[in-house]
Amino acid sequence: MWAYDTDRPRRPRAEYRCEEPCLKSTGMARKVDQLGRVVLPAEMRRAFGIREGDLVDIAVDGDNIVLSKVEARCVFCGTLDAPVEFEGKLVCERCLAGLTTMPHASTA
Repeated sequence: MWAYDTDRPRRPRAEYRCEEPCLKSTGMARKVDQLGRVVLPAEMRRAFGIREGDLVDIAVDGDNIVLSKVEARCVFCGTLDAPVEFEGKLVCERCLAGLTTMPHASTA
């Protein structure tokens, strides 16, 4: 048996990717259960670094449903540059600096 993330050789992500705007079939089909759930194949989860508890974004591209692993991004600018938590939200250092210099609105 393979350990989840270390011993089994991984298929490179590049094998699943193609230039926009194309969708590449993997040949892996899954049934939707009574609650609308679909199981992502273990090989795909490993290739994209998706683990139990990770968030997956569900988007629509024309007639296609697109799943993407949610990365820790700044809520304001969307950058992946080391966001930190600020009042329960992830914010990059640049946006955080802007927030801390903004005057607070008065509550009259």
